[in-house]
Amino acid sequence: LEANPGRFVADAIVFLRGMVDLGRENPSFKVDRLVQPSELKEKSYRTMHISLNPVIHEEDLESLRDILFESSGQCNVVLHVKDSGSEVTVKAHSQIRCSPRADVVERLRGTPIVSEIWLD
Repeated sequence: LEANPGRFVADAIVFLRGMVDLGRENPSFKVDRLVQPSELKEKSYRTMHISLNPVIHEEDLESLRDILFESSGQCNVVLHVKDSGSEVTVKAHSQIRCSPRADVVERLRGTPIVSEIWLD
């Protein structure tokens, strides 16, 4: 409490990291640190959606593939492909999982085949 004055007020939501101590008669929670909500946002994402521009050649997908394999993480990958006016969604293999870090998203956005990316 002393290390974070003003953070603990009535009805405030706080995120704490620590351990439960069951070694005493009354269990307690030993707080290691106060976690900022901005640190948790990246960890909350479960799916990365990637909308693709039209694929002309198979080679167009190579840079996308390379980035996905280099930046593994907790997000499933869903590709959105336009086909004859409609959109088809393709869930990538379960072994292809991507990190939702901002630098990875920017690298993906920089590839010509990617038209849009969103996380949920």
